[in-house]
Amino acid sequence: MNLSKPWRRFFGPWTFGGICIFTAPTYPERTESEQVAFQSSDGVRIFGEPEYHGNPQDPSGSLVTWRYGYDLPLLIQRRTGFDVEVRRMQSKDVAVLGPMTEVYVLRKPG
Repeated sequence: MNLSKPWRRFFGPWTFGGICIFTAPTYPERTESEQVAFQSSDGVRIFGEPEYHGNPQDPSGSLVTWRYGYDLPLLIQRRTGFDVEVRRMQSKDVAVLGPMTEVYVLRKPG
């Protein structure tokens, strides 16, 4: 898994103590993350059956490029040095229900 370059580029300029909050679907049956599509000089290469997630800006959806597993926090920490916290919630009030509800909280130590 080669996330090093984009993660370092994204998080490099942050000040110490900076926080990033994002969501990423984490597949409950996966212990290891897997890249399943990427851009090459010949176009998009897809490994296996293509999978699309809902996208409010495009009715055809968005191509899944990574299937994240429970190793994602460790992979991020190893490549950025950030502390990584994962939160999960269930709420009928805000319609957050079911699997893949992870929220990642990253902190730049220092």
